[in-house]
Amino acid sequence: MTWVSCFCSYCQGWRTVPEEVVRCPICKKEWGVPPPQKKYGQFDNVLLSDREYQKLKERFGEALAEKVEALSLGIASKGYKYASHYATILNWERMHQKKAQHGKPGGPHGKDQGEVPARTRSR
Repeated sequence: MTWVSCFCSYCQGWRTVPEEVVRCPICKKEWGVPPPQKKYGQFDNVLLSDREYQKLKERFGEALAEKVEALSLGIASKGYKYASHYATILNWERMHQKKAQHGKPGGPHGKDQGEVPARTRSR
């Protein structure tokens, strides 16, 4: 019997199962079939499954609404594209905490938000 590792996109976990198994042994969903997603944010462009939304709500509480709105605005105004909106919100929080630990102001690269990098023109 051959064993393979599969990622269940529904319950967000890796499983080592026999190759012939076509469903996650935990949630019983088929491999590769993503859970249905709902639209959130002012522009209805932040896509999260019920499970993802619940996890974020438990982690961030009322602050989640602001994070969702920031992502929604960025997608609508600048055309940002992300493979996972759930992972994006978590990553933004990780970068924010990392920045706070190092005492750096502004964005993830330590610059103030209003600071524009100087550009040089070569001839």
